[in-house]
Amino acid sequence: MSKAAFLDHRLEIIPDFESSVLGHSRSIRVYLPPSYCEEEELRYPVLYMHDGQGLFDPNPMSGTSWHMHETTDRLIAEGRLQEILIVGIDNRGEARSHEYSFPLQDGRIPGAPDIHCEGERYEQFLIQELKPFIDARYRTLSDRDNTALMGSSMGGLVTYHLGFRNPDVFSKLGILSPYFYRLELNTLEETRFYNRYEHRPNVNIWMDIGGIEDNILVRHVRSVADELVELGFQQDHDLVYREWPYAAHTEQDWAERVHLPLLYLFGTPACESEGEPPWARTGLPKRDKRYSHDARERVQVELSIKVPPGTPAKDMIWIGKLAVPRISAGVFGGTFKLPKGMGVRFRIHTDLGYHEAGPAGEELPFRRITWDHDMRLECSVKGWRP
Repeated sequence: MSKAAFLDHRLEIIPDFESSVLGHSRSIRVYLPPSYCEEEELRYPVLYMHDGQGLFDPNPMSGTSWHMHETTDRLIAEGRLQEILIVGIDNRGEARSHEYSFPLQDGRIPGAPDIHCEGERYEQFLIQELKPFIDARYRTLSDRDNTALMGSSMGGLVTYHLGFRNPDVFSKLGILSPYFYRLELNTLEETRFYNRYEHRPNVNIWMDIGGIEDNILVRHVRSVADELVELGFQQDHDLVYREWPYAAHTEQDWAERVHLPLLYLFGTPACESEGEPPWARTGLPKRDKRYSHDARERVQVELSIKVPPGTPAKDMIWIGKLAVPRISAGVFGGTFKLPKGMGVRFRIHTDLGYHEAGPAGEELPFRRITWDHDMRLECSVKGWRP
């Protein structure tokens, strides 16, 4: 294991944490709370988070960040949050989808032959190798009541499984924009990625979803929240479920609301005693009437996208997760059936890794659309940039 390096005086990176269970190494990022270096007798709760690359610095893939250290410092300074350690666990790139997935049947996920379920080994790595290391190296409160887990997208999926399987280790779960189903937009094939459990574990759960998260649908996450209530969870007690109509599937969107699950998981007792807990002051109902349509209702969308000569694409361009084929030399398009109410914030991008830009290659703002009725959409791309 390489020697730890400090990104600043309270943000440490361990670049080569070896795992004998998984057979490789990865970086671990550790945020230390404000009093850690001064109060040498104090011990602190720990929040473990997946996809560590984008927690404190911009994710190399997206260029955006959760800014976890900044939000946590602010909430602590305001007296609203306990001082906590945050342990960010880097993902392994292409191995991410395998490590974050658990089998549903016969060691696999039916309908997803491309997924090699390595979740149980990732679970062993986190609980048997990483957590003991963190508890030995840092002044932690290592019991379940002071140990939490949080993640988004497939990081939310693995958080769900790890929490339900290990309530003796984790008592608090933050599940943001979870990848409970795979939805192929061009075929509308849905594949369930999560296990249904028969017994309610003794954990507190924050779960939420945005309204413009492309093929991660509100109805998918809402249905799991309903199953948890049927299992015995009480809404706004040991389960908080929220929908954010205009939130997309990016680190920037999670950064804008991560203070709410943080306050739910680790809000100070003084803050809680003021009455309604701060995470409840969202100004939004638990469910938005905008999603009142039938869960399986579809809309028909006709697309025509004009592109300039020399467009760097082979056969497809993309609107979010929707593949749009070439229909002539300068036009991509077609007619598609899509889930009603699905929304996406996007830049049109090509199958060679370029995204739309202005005529001189300048960056453009993201487009946003909700497929809530039959429509014809025509648009024009002026330029591209890698």
